[in-house]
Amino acid sequence: MAERRAFKPVDKSTNGHVSEHVRLTHPYRVRPYPLSLPPESSPHVPFRPIHPSNNDVKKTYYWVDTFAYGGVPSTALSGGEDIDGHQIYVGRAFFKNDWIPAKVIPGRNVAYVAYAGKEHHVDRFQVLCEQRFDWVTASEGRIPEGAVEGGRTCDGEALYIGRVQHEGSHTLGKVHPSYKCCFIPFDGKELSFSEYEVLILRP
Repeated sequence: MAERRAFKPVDKSTNGHVSEHVRLTHPYRVRPYPLSLPPESSPHVPFRPIHPSNNDVKKTYYWVDTFAYGGVPSTALSGGEDIDGHQIYVGRAFFKNDWIPAKVIPGRNVAYVAYAGKEHHVDRFQVLCEQRFDWVTASEGRIPEGAVEGGRTCDGEALYIGRVQHEGSHTLGKVHPSYKCCFIPFDGKELSFSEYEVLILRP
């Protein structure tokens, strides 16, 4: 039976923003997931939530646009810790025509994704908010019931939010079912792990 690990919420100050132009005109306001490119951001208006289109989960979690120097909301989900002690938050970013689960590190003012064998930094991304989640152990591309979809490839394959322990860090990445592993961005590389944890909605 899969092991469940309860998530512990972390308190932080809210200091990130998106632009007034985005708030008024960007298709994020009206289009459900899957979404188009993330908007440009600037420090002029508060965070604006983007709810998933599925009504069953709409009130359970949401994604928020932010950017490299925008911080994260107080409800952002912390899912790990880097080797230097910086908190890692659950995010996603649009990169090379894919929506990819991302590790967001506000302490470095950046987010990272794993793609094509390398770690890539991204300046615009979204963070996952609310605290009703657990981590479940899995392996070989298996996806447990209730897993949170964190992205989607341009071919339509769903990607899930995973994490692994590696070299003293608890690092987030993408579970890619067709590759039967979890890929993480780490030290400039994309590393694969056949055993990992998957983020799920708490029952």
